[in-house]
Amino acid sequence: MILAGDLVIAGILLALVLRDNPSRQEIEARMLRDNAFSQARASFGLLPMLGGMARSPLLGMIIGMMSRRKRG
Repeated sequence: MILAGDLVIAGILLALVLRDNPSRQEIEARMLRDNAFSQARASFGLLPMLGGMARSPLLGMIIGMMSRRKRG
């Protein structure tokens, strides 16, 4: 009896899930979320970090001091 009741409830919930279609707002929200995640992943890549370090004046001073030591 309990198994039959569980199967009936599972069938009702499955029917509700299959019938439910996402609205236009839900689709747009998912697209915006996916776009934001992909942009966030791209901004934490290795090249943007290295690009920021290459413009760093501190890195330029360190490389300059190291090159003077090698020459002298």
